[in-house]
Amino acid sequence: MSRRRDQGQSAVVMRLGGWTFSLVGAALLCLGLFRGYFSLRLLVFGTRTTGTVAAYKIDSATHPVFRFVDRTGRERTETSRSAWGSSGTGHQGHWHAEGERVPILYEQAGVDTVMEDSFRELWLLPLLVGGVFGLGFTLAGQLLFRIDRLDRERATRRHAERH
Repeated sequence: MSRRRDQGQSAVVMRLGGWTFSLVGAALLCLGLFRGYFSLRLLVFGTRTTGTVAAYKIDSATHPVFRFVDRTGRERTETSRSAWGSSGTGHQGHWHAEGERVPILYEQAGVDTVMEDSFRELWLLPLLVGGVFGLGFTLAGQLLFRIDRLDRERATRRHAERH
């Protein structure tokens, strides 16, 4: 009786783990897809130009502030939504020195829609969060479901062989 209870508890843990990993993975996949959509939208509808890193805004992370001239000739200063590093660790996470010129993408009518035009800024986060972690967690959850199913099938066969 104790062995059966242990197997039942193990099955519950496997199913709970499967659901947990699958749901976390699905959430990360959605987050990666959303961030990827934002990058794709900026590539399709945005305008490329060269801007200057004017400063860094530090809150829970470090956000670059770009100064650039838009296509109408107006000088703009915008803070990027993308974050570099963490201010909580003492490391500022600056990829570029203040005053350095970098290629950027921006939306003419948008607010907070300016980013550095680089693979790292546009695609690294969606690929890591959605691709690596999202798929990894989802596949781990599915693997736990599969192991649980195989264990149940094995137990059913053993039970059938005894009777």
